[in-house]
Amino acid sequence: MSYRFPKKFVVPSFDCYTRETDPVQHLRAYQVRMAVHSYDDHLLCRVFSSSLRGVVLDWFYSLQSRSLRTFEEVSNAFFNQYTSWQEFKKNDNYFLTIKMNRERP
Repeated sequence: MSYRFPKKFVVPSFDCYTRETDPVQHLRAYQVRMAVHSYDDHLLCRVFSSSLRGVVLDWFYSLQSRSLRTFEEVSNAFFNQYTSWQEFKKNDNYFLTIKMNRERP
């Protein structure tokens, strides 16, 4: 099935994801840049690869052709693959769990 990009569509510039940043933040930034086209699931899927670089782009192209049909499926696959790279913010309760290590003479 062939897909035609909308007339006058220009791929926005993205900060490309390379596993050095939070994948959730990357997805959010991508969705913000593509917000005007959020109704066009095919476009979101097609353009997503242009927001990836390096081994992440290699991962994307290693996916079985047509295995992901919606942007929700694409973003879930991306998140599941790179969730271990997510930044976890520590809240104030974190400090209550820290225990001092007693030094023994």
